[in-house]
Amino acid sequence: MKKFLIVFLFLANHSFGQNFYIEKVEAPVPIEPELEAAIYYVISNQLITIGKDVKIKKNKEESTYTVKCVVLRMYAPGRKAIGYVEFLSSSTNKELLRSKSEKAMRTPFQGLKNPLELMFDRIATYQFPMLLGQLEDIKIPDSDL
Repeated sequence: MKKFLIVFLFLANHSFGQNFYIEKVEAPVPIEPELEAAIYYVISNQLITIGKDVKIKKNKEESTYTVKCVVLRMYAPGRKAIGYVEFLSSSTNKELLRSKSEKAMRTPFQGLKNPLELMFDRIATYQFPMLLGQLEDIKIPDSDL
């Protein structure tokens, strides 16, 4: 009985699901902390909703994958923001997958939502189901070779 309890506790602490670490948004200019938190919430919520046994880790060393949100061009009046999301191996920091680039602009039809939040919400909603399926099939490289 003791052995069964020890094995059960080990499996509960060391689950075999996907562990993600979400990096800060990489952008040409600094982003407000409230916006960064909103993007973090959108990405983490969608990962947990779609994935089976997905955990969001606070430390990069404890995770299997790193999610990196990249902004190529910031929004301005009359100008769309452009960006994408990368999935990296946390151990080697090599790119495994990349979403398609998405564009977003502030309009009254979306409730004047911030274009960056809107852009990453679209990526998470429409592209993450396909990307997470592909991510399970990719073998993570062991070294920097």
